[in-house]
Amino acid sequence: MAPVWHKLAQLVIIAGMFWFLRQMLQKGFATLDTAESDHRAVLGGSEHQPVVGGVLVQEAHSKGQLWPDGHVYFTADLITIGRGKENHVVIEDQFASNLHARIVRQKGRYYLADAGSTNRTYLNGKEVKSSKALADGDLIGLGETLLRFSYKSFEPE
Repeated sequence: MAPVWHKLAQLVIIAGMFWFLRQMLQKGFATLDTAESDHRAVLGGSEHQPVVGGVLVQEAHSKGQLWPDGHVYFTADLITIGRGKENHVVIEDQFASNLHARIVRQKGRYYLADAGSTNRTYLNGKEVKSSKALADGDLIGLGETLLRFSYKSFEPE
C-alpha cells in the first residue's frame, strides 16, 4: 500500500490538471459573464476600450424561448445559436436545430448564416441561403423563435 503522502501528491496533481483544463477551456471559448449591475449576459468583450457588439432580444409573440431570460448581449467574433446547450445562445424551441445559425463579426459588422439547420434560418422573413449582413432592428427567425438584432456599444467596467 502506498504511503499517505504519495496518495496526497497524486490528488494534488489531479486537482492541478483539472484547474489547468478549466483555465484553458475558459480562455479558449467565449464565456458568459453576468454583469452585476443589470444581470444581463455578455459574451466576449474587452477591458480597455468601448466595443461594438450586438444584442438579441426575444420578440413578444415568439413561441420559442431565448434562454435564460429573453435577451443576450455579445461582443465575440463568433456566436452560435441553437437548441444545444453548447451554443453561445441557447433557444428552447423544438423546431430549432441543435446548431441552427451563426452570427460572425467581420470588419466591424455582424453577419448571419444558417448552420445547415433542418427548418432554415430567416432574416426579416426571407430565407438565409448565404451569409447576410445584419442591421439594427433586423428580425431573425429560427424555428418558432423570433429574435430582434441590434448593434450596441459596450463600455469597459
